Amino acid sequence: MGTRLKTPIRIVLCGLGGWGSNWLQNIKDNKDYHLLGVVDVDKDTLEAVRIKHGIPEDRSFTLFEKAADILRPDAVAVVVSPDRHGEVIRTALQKGIHVLSEKPLAKDLEEAREFLKLHRKYPGTRFIVNQNYRGRESIAGMKHYIMSGLIGKLGFFIHSHQQTCRIPGYRLEMEHPIVDDMFIHHSDLLRFLTGEDYRELYACEDTVSWSWFKGKPLFYALIKMSGGISGTYCASWASEGKIGSWNGNIQLFGSKGCLELTDDERILFYQKHPLDDMLLGTNIPGTEMKPASLGFTEIQHTLENFKEALVNNKKCETDIEDNMKSFSAVVAARRSIRIKRPVYMADLKLG
Repeated sequence: MGTRLKTPIRIVLCGLGGWGSNWLQNIKDNKDYHLLGVVDVDKDTLEAVRIKHGIPEDRSFTLFEKAADILRPDAVAVVVSPDRHGEVIRTALQKGIHVLSEKPLAKDLEEAREFLKLHRKYPGTRFIVNQNYRGRESIAGMKHYIMSGLIGKLGFFIHSHQQTCRIPGYRLEMEHPIVDDMFIHHSDLLRFLTGEDYRELYACEDTVSWSWFKGKPLFYALIKMSGGISGTYCASWASEGKIGSWNGNIQLFGSKGCLELTDDERILFYQKHPLDDMLLGTNIPGTEMKPASLGFTEIQHTLENFKEALVNNKKCETDIEDNMKSFSAVVAARRSIRIKRPVYMADLKLG
């Protein structure tokens, strides 16, 4: 096991694009962290960010390995594109540097297995993956009510997500835009809310005539989880006229009722009704419930969890061992689309 760290945690940020800049500001705003240095392969981006945030030139690098050798950080935040995670993560683990990585964990299952094996080789390091949707008060509220037994034993779910915005950049060229860029958020949410893991997934993709994506922007999945829970997932990034939330609309059905997270971030509870045919076709509104109060914004929530793991030398709830189980749904979806039949998680041999 590693040693307990003291705050502030000395961290290097790798990746200064749009999302990386958001991370930079969150790190600077957190008293438990000290931004030791920054890394970006694009010299123009590096220079612009360095000047804007007053970062010394000798703490700005184009290579993480050089930054690691000179600055000797406690941790690194990996906010580069998924295809470049490996060059940072391998170096960090081999040098005993703790890793906070953006999702998705890796570019494919083979690389994810490699990261897991390497992490086990260096057990003194902490390696967590940012699943920031867990840090949203509406999501935490849903989890609280499920854990309280409000809707009884979970049975099934319906999860839908729609966007019609022209999301810019590389996503337009992706072969599987929703599977590779969005589904990791929702696959992790479903695990978090249900408390169960994936057993089987049957997925397919489609498109529409007006799509602006090179790949297919419609994704459907039938899902079976442990604990006897099953459900459907439907997502579209070409839903003209419908702009939903990033969480999506989530309905969880239990033996005592239903909980719904709406696209406008409301939590609704639908109480179980008597088996009365007089109620057929009757719309009975749900009761609005309060979200949780976390005290942190979503990225600050991740930073707090990471800090607690390092200071108390313990696992984080989204460490690599756990996140492999969320990432497995993405891998299974890709495979199911290719082979046109269900994929069983046991066959993936996650490691």
